[in-house]
Amino acid sequence: MNIVERGGYATVKRDGELVQRTVRYVRQLNRLTTARGMKRAVKENPDLYLALKLLQEQSNRVLELKARMLAGQTDQAIARAIGFPVHGVATFAALYFDVRARLKATSWIRWVAIGVDPGQANSPETLFLLHAWKRGPMVIEPWLDYLGYEQESHNLGSVIGRQRAWIAHLIDVAQLPATSNISKSLWKASYFTLGNPPKAVESTSIRNTVSRNRATILAEYAWEKPKMDQVAEVGRRNQAPINAKSFTMGRLVKTG
Repeated sequence: MNIVERGGYATVKRDGELVQRTVRYVRQLNRLTTARGMKRAVKENPDLYLALKLLQEQSNRVLELKARMLAGQTDQAIARAIGFPVHGVATFAALYFDVRARLKATSWIRWVAIGVDPGQANSPETLFLLHAWKRGPMVIEPWLDYLGYEQESHNLGSVIGRQRAWIAHLIDVAQLPATSNISKSLWKASYFTLGNPPKAVESTSIRNTVSRNRATILAEYAWEKPKMDQVAEVGRRNQAPINAKSFTMGRLVKTG
């Protein structure tokens, strides 16, 4: 789109065949004035039409697609999950979220692809993508369910209500001042959802007991959300030398 706006040209050597074809397609759409011409252009580039249509959607489908790509799923699996043609998924991924070749490039995925910012409270959507990348496809459905009921109160008397409340709890934990003692204890309490569980919790009976008592755990912890000046202080502390041993937001994110 930047190439089109500045009147430039895309080349196969510099930009690749897909970008070159997209530039031609966008310019063709800008010149067309009839429905018949539009229909012909779409017929010639069905994958580009679908990719641009998906980008403009006002839904969580793009977010889900990104999460599933970060979780390592194939185009076919993603297409089935989001109800979208495979060639549209493949083209969207290649144009807007080409991450598969770098899924093991930890820093690039965290800071560039996902956009984690250690100096401020990250959005639920950012934490969702981070969690999908770290834990795989199994966490995607619970997160999508939570995002659909994010603004509602959660019924702790039901399994689905406790699941939504627990995700809300984890989001709040990620936004706490990193040097706070309460953030340490809350984060440790979240191990069976975001982190690698210790050996003591590998027992199925213990894990089931913990899961049944999530509502009680939530009720017992009393804490306050961070103020913006506290969040800014976290960003300043993260500029410390690499060997610093203080409990930083960077370590919190890495644990997740």
